[in-house]
Parts: sequence; structure tokens; C-alpha cells
Amino acid sequence: MPDTLEWINNYYDINLDEENLSPIYHFSLLWNMFESIACDNEASIQKIERTVEAAHHRMSLHQNDYEKPLNYFRSRYVTDGQTNDIFDGFSFNRNHAWKPRVANALINHDAETLELITVLLVIAYRYRNNLFHGVKDIPNIEGQKANFKNANKVLKQFLNDLKARI
Repeated sequence: MPDTLEWINNYYDINLDEENLSPIYHFSLLWNMFESIACDNEASIQKIERTVEAAHHRMSLHQNDYEKPLNYFRSRYVTDGQTNDIFDGFSFNRNHAWKPRVANALINHDAETLELITVLLVIAYRYRNNLFHGVKDIPNIEGQKANFKNANKVLKQFLNDLKARI
């Protein structure tokens, strides 16, 4: 019996490799940690928002700690000061009311730190839902490498921020 990656490659007649998939593997572990530590094992957008608010009030979260992934997501989802087609295709499912809020935070370079960190974690949450609930296209998943690398940066920074206040 082939190993799992070999099996997936055979199943789809593709050639995914471990190196390109490692950010996605890491995301799975980091998300597990985030959901357990920050969300009491039940992540939701509302719980993420409350967690960021609580962390921000207990300590000062710093926007510059999140600058690299923020710039990445801005360059991915905003073109000429407006959200682009990639953002339009970004699935928010039943949390559709958050889509304009995420768009506003990405477009508005004067957005509050609290809002920006919340939005970055909401983007990671949507990646989690899209990955684990079948929206991600497995044969083309390697194209998501940079998305997951940047979501991982957000998760690691927020977990570090939480740990620093303990």
C-alpha cells in the first residue's frame, strides 16, 4: 500500500510533494493549537473576536508584529484600493456579513490594531473551514502554499502574544 501522499497523487494523477504541502500540514497543527488555547476548542468568528478583544485589553497587541502577513493578504486581496476577483471568490459561507468588514480592514490602512488582528485571524479561520470542509481543490492545493504560510505567521504570532500574557 502506498503512503498517503503517493496514494493522493495516484488518485488524482498529480504530483504533489511534501515540501510544498508542509505549510498546510503546519497549518493543521497550528490551527489545532489556536482553537484549543484561544477558543476553548470551539472556534467561531464571534469567539475569535472576543478572544482578540480580551487579549488586547489585557496587553498591548502590536500591529507591526503582524505586518508581513497583513501586507501579503492586502497584496493578495486588494488591487488599486479595491478588493479584487480573488477576494470576491473567497468563501465566507454563513459568515457573509464579515466579508465587507474584512474588505474594509484590508483596504483601510488606518484600521485599528484590534480590527486588523481580528480580520487576520478570521482569514485563517476561513482557510481552516475551506480546507477542512472541502472547498480547497486538492489537485491545486500547492497553489495555496503562500496563503497558509502567512496564515501560519498570524497564528504563531497570536499564540506567542497569548503566551506572553500568561
